[in-house]
Amino acid sequence: MENTYASELVNWAEKAINICKTIAEDYHLDYYAFQKPCNLKSKNLILALNPFSNYAFPSKKVDKRIESTLDSQKFLQGNSKWNGYQTNWKVLRQLMKMKIIYDMELDFNYMNYVYFPSKKFIDIKKIKEVNILETCKDLTLEFINILQPENIILLGTSSGMDEFEIDGEVLLVGNDNKRLIIRGKIGNHKVFAIPHPSWLSDDELCSIDLNLRQINLKQKQSGFISLHNMPKLSRHEIDETLHSLITDNMHQKFTDILLDGIEDDKLLIRVNYIEKNIGVRNASGKDFYALKHVDFYKSFFSNIIIENKNSWAFMKKFPSHFFTENSDISNEIINFAEEINKNRK
Repeated sequence: MENTYASELVNWAEKAINICKTIAEDYHLDYYAFQKPCNLKSKNLILALNPFSNYAFPSKKVDKRIESTLDSQKFLQGNSKWNGYQTNWKVLRQLMKMKIIYDMELDFNYMNYVYFPSKKFIDIKKIKEVNILETCKDLTLEFINILQPENIILLGTSSGMDEFEIDGEVLLVGNDNKRLIIRGKIGNHKVFAIPHPSWLSDDELCSIDLNLRQINLKQKQSGFISLHNMPKLSRHEIDETLHSLITDNMHQKFTDILLDGIEDDKLLIRVNYIEKNIGVRNASGKDFYALKHVDFYKSFFSNIIIENKNSWAFMKKFPSHFFTENSDISNEIINFAEEINKNRK
């Protein structure tokens, strides 16, 4: 089923296609702005530089043009490989380690400000006949003015800030004078720039996240915060909280919980502390996926990463391993068990 987009957004998409289409055809290039489907209702924007490509970037026009057939609907749907929490891109895995991003529950627009893929960002400048950077930047600024985002996180404290010509204030510096957070503006919109997450250590991600959340809370936070000072996930505390539900907590890697589901469903819930996930399946041992009310059960779990695979009807990730509180895991399971009991009566 196709999404229905606001006319203002469709008009912008059609303008972007008309501009990018000629460049794409002249140089045999692909192009897309969004990594995930666009959503004007979301006021969070993650802005990356441009899509990655392994292919060599051209510098001259081709002799034989191939017509681009991209329409506004497909353009606004973004990268066809996007699959929510199941998308296994490194950049997304890194971003979701930060609680400030994880708590958005994918409620953000994720786009590139340059729409043409390249191996290195500087490759974009190989084409001399047209200024791709300025062309895409103007279009991206138009989109930002349509979206009116409340939060913008720009991935890139060097090339990202430089290409947008943002005169930013450095808020956080890490080891070797690495700029971890810069605050500036895109047009009239406040933006926080961070280095590309794929190249950040866990310590750096942790420090960036803590400081961004403190800034949002209007609390002053400074300095480089090490993961060694962060509280760790406590299996003992989770098991203690869930003790009335647990059937097996003797295994080194996981805790098992058996629940009577709706009608004659029998559920096995496994809390896996090594893989950092929660799995739900049919406890009968015959057909692990055979749960009559699986859609109802899934509705109580966010961040589902696997369905009907490896004997699990579905599995979900723990919250970010930096900031997981024991109650985040135990409360979700307790609330789930309580809702099942209500619906069984």
